[in-house]
Amino acid sequence: PCGLLRRVTQFAWFVAGVATWFGAWGMQSVLFSWIVVGELHAGPEWVSAAQTASMLPTLFLLLFGGLVADRNDPRRVLVWLQTAAALPVLALAAVVGAGVVALPHLIVFGLCIGTVTAFTMPARDALLSHVGGENLMHAVTLLTAVQFGAQALGSLLAGAAGRVGSVAMLACEAALMVLGALFLSRLEPVPPRAAPAGGRATALGDIAVGLREVSRTPK
Repeated sequence: PCGLLRRVTQFAWFVAGVATWFGAWGMQSVLFSWIVVGELHAGPEWVSAAQTASMLPTLFLLLFGGLVADRNDPRRVLVWLQTAAALPVLALAAVVGAGVVALPHLIVFGLCIGTVTAFTMPARDALLSHVGGENLMHAVTLLTAVQFGAQALGSLLAGAAGRVGSVAMLACEAALMVLGALFLSRLEPVPPRAAPAGGRATALGDIAVGLREVSRTPK
């Protein structure tokens, strides 16, 4: 019973950390568009340009994010990254509050958030495989529901930006990210994975070993 309670408690902290992160992400998806259109009065094409900036780092850095998650404690990686993610949000709130926000600020913000995301996604997956227990598919299903539910709630909350202002909503988003880091800090440490057999002592060498392994796996 004690072991079961410990596993349930650990999984609950993990779910809370995931919910706060995706709640903040749902807020960002609305606030980002609102700042471009509502604050800057720019055309809708600039919404796509700014959002693209937040996706490009993931495209190029995701494999390196997986390497970091494997070679370090993913719990510690997530705690640091979710705390760090609040910094560009607060910086954006500062420039919006000062009335000097411009499209370059949003592009830089998107690149920063996208870089953090490229490293948080693999670390979160690695941590799920540790706290999910024996029935990993049930854990994945639950986490998927939590993710979409939290994003929807975050989007609804960010809809208040037109009434209370973007600065207040950005501060709320940053607070959610830090709160999620606090939840994740309650998890037990996870030992790093051993280096793959045949891997060279370089990041690119280890990534190449992983790609070869994937290419040989029928699934």
